[in-house]
Amino acid sequence: MGEFFLQIGKKPHFDVQSVGNNLKHFDDFTLYSLGGENASIVLASCESPHLWAPFRSSSSRVNVFMTGRIALTEKEWQIAGEEKGEGGLACRWVHRLYRERGIKGFKELNGAYTIIIIDQDKNAIHLVTDRCGMFQCFHCESKAGSLFFSSNSDVLAEVCGESMNLDITSLSEFAMSGMVTFPYTYYSAIRSLQPGTIFTYSLNEQGDITASSVRYFEFIFEPDTASGLDSIAEELASAIESAVRKRSLAIFGKCAVALSGGLDSRTLLGAIKDRSNLVAFSFFDKENYEFRIAKKIASQAGIDIIPLKRDFDHYGKSSEACVKIGCAMGSCFANHFLGFREHFKQHGIQNIMSGFYFDLLFKALALDRQMVPYLGTKYHIEKEGNFKSEYYQPCFTFDTDIAKRATERMFGMFPYDKDSVLSERTRLEIGCKRAMPFCYEHENAQTVVSQKALPWYLPIVDTDVLNVYLKIPVAFRMNRLLSLKLSKIVCGSEMINIPDTNTGTRVDATEFQRMMMWYMYSIRNKFKKYIAAPKKGVATDGSWPDHEFYINNSQLIKRLWNRPNPAAQELFLQIAGRERFKTDIADYKGWRGMFLFIRFYTLKLWMDQLWHNV
Repeated sequence: MGEFFLQIGKKPHFDVQSVGNNLKHFDDFTLYSLGGENASIVLASCESPHLWAPFRSSSSRVNVFMTGRIALTEKEWQIAGEEKGEGGLACRWVHRLYRERGIKGFKELNGAYTIIIIDQDKNAIHLVTDRCGMFQCFHCESKAGSLFFSSNSDVLAEVCGESMNLDITSLSEFAMSGMVTFPYTYYSAIRSLQPGTIFTYSLNEQGDITASSVRYFEFIFEPDTASGLDSIAEELASAIESAVRKRSLAIFGKCAVALSGGLDSRTLLGAIKDRSNLVAFSFFDKENYEFRIAKKIASQAGIDIIPLKRDFDHYGKSSEACVKIGCAMGSCFANHFLGFREHFKQHGIQNIMSGFYFDLLFKALALDRQMVPYLGTKYHIEKEGNFKSEYYQPCFTFDTDIAKRATERMFGMFPYDKDSVLSERTRLEIGCKRAMPFCYEHENAQTVVSQKALPWYLPIVDTDVLNVYLKIPVAFRMNRLLSLKLSKIVCGSEMINIPDTNTGTRVDATEFQRMMMWYMYSIRNKFKKYIAAPKKGVATDGSWPDHEFYINNSQLIKRLWNRPNPAAQELFLQIAGRERFKTDIADYKGWRGMFLFIRFYTLKLWMDQLWHNV
C-alpha cells in the first residue's frame, strides 16, 4: 500500500533519498520518484507493480501516483490494460478517467486512497482524497510558498522544519480521549486534508500556485423510515456482496479474510461467493471458544483457516513500528495485524480483507444509547439515549490549562448537552462525526497501519455501501437489528446455525433466547469465580487479550516505558498533572487506568522517536 511525499513548487526543497528512506518501512518496499519543474514526489509501496505501480502516459506528460487501493469490476481492470503507457493497471484506470472526463472522472473512484496526478502539460497537480478519509493525507506550506503533502506527518514535519513546533492541545486530546479532533495533528503547522475532495494546484510561469478544490462526497443523511428492516437489509446485502466481489478478484492473488466468531467477519466471508482462492485466518492467544467457532465457520464455508497465535509480547514488539507508520495517532494496542506481516508473506497471502467498522456504521457503537431492562429482567437491551461526551472509550478530564483547551476543541463540534432533544438526522450526524474520518477514529491503528504495510482492502468504504449507510434509521442500528438481519441474508443457512460468540446463540435467535443464554453465562461465570484457579496469562475467552494483565506483566513494555525521556515526562505532567500522570505502570489501575496508560505509552514512544531518543 505504502506512503508518499509530495512537494509542489519550482525547486525541490527536500532530499529525495532521505525522504525515501523514511517512507520505506520494510526492505520489500519499492521506491518510485518523479522530479519535475513544478512538482516532486516520492512514493514507497509494497504492492504488486503490475497492479499498483505509478503510471506514465505515452501520449502526454501526465503521471499518476496512488497510495491505497481503488476498487474496480473485472471488466474495468481489463479496460485499464488498454491504456497506453507504463505502469500499473489501477493508475492506468485513473488516467483513463482523467483523459476522458477531466477531474470530474475522479468522482467515480471507489475505495481507500490518496491519488496524485501530475499534469506537466497543463502545469497542474490534482490530489484526490477518499470518501471516508481512510488514508492519511497531511499538508503544510513552507515560508517560501511551496506546498508539501505526505501520508506521514512526522516525515512532513521533519522536511518542513516543524518537528519541534508541537500542538500540545492535540497531544492532550489524545491522552484524554484516545483520538485527535480532525483536521489537527501533533504539529501546529500541519493539518489533514478534507476527505472526499479533489484538490487542484495550478502554477504559472513565475511559479505562483493557485489552489482550488471540489468536494465530491459528503455524509448527508436521509434516513429511510418508510421502508422496513427487510428491505434495507436486502439493499445493504447487495451492496456488500458487490463490494467484496470487486475486492476478491483472482487478479489480486491469494485472498485472506480475518475471521472471528462474531457476525461481522462471517458476513464478510458469506458475501464472497467465489472461494476458490480464499482462506481465512484467526488471531488468538490460546485455542479458546472464539477460535473454535471461527474454525467451524471456515469449515462450513469450505475454506482453510490459518491459525495465528500471538506470542506474549505481540503488541509490544510491533509498537515502535506502529508509532512510526501511524504517526502515533492511534493506540499501539489496536495494532493487531502488523506483527503477523511475515506470516502473511510466508502463506502467500496477497490480499487481506476485514469486516472492520461494521459496528460503527451498522450498529449503535457511535450513537448515544442507554441500556434498559428487557421484560423487567436484569438482561438489558439498547435504546436511544441522551447525548454523552463519553460514548465508547473512556474520556478523562485533567485539571490543567492545556487540558481545558483540549476540552474546548474536542466538544466544540458537539453543541449538545444531556437534555438536548435530538432529531433522527442529528443523532446520525453525531455518530458520523465520531467515526469519520476513519483515520482519526479511536482504533484507527488497526487499519491505518495495516493499509500502509499490508495488501489491504476494506469493503466498508465501498461507495454503494456508504450510500446505504446514509439511509439506515437509528432504530435499525440499535440491538444489532440490521446486522443480524444482514447476516441471515448474506450467510444463508450454512453459517447461521453456528453460534455468535457475542451471545452464544444462533444468528436467528430471538431476543428471549439471547436473554436465556445471557443468564446461563452469568450463572456459569459466578461459579467459575469460586472453582477456577486465579487467572494467569493474557488469554481471554474472546478475540483479544487481557491488555491490563499484559501491560502489568510485560518486561518489554516496562523497558520501553522506563526508557529515559525527561522531556516527554515533563510534557505529560503539563498535560495531565501529577494526580493523573504516573511513572509507575502499577498506578494505572482498572479498565479506565489501562486506557490512560496505553495512550501515554503510545505518545511516549512517539516522543522517543521524535527526539531521536532511540
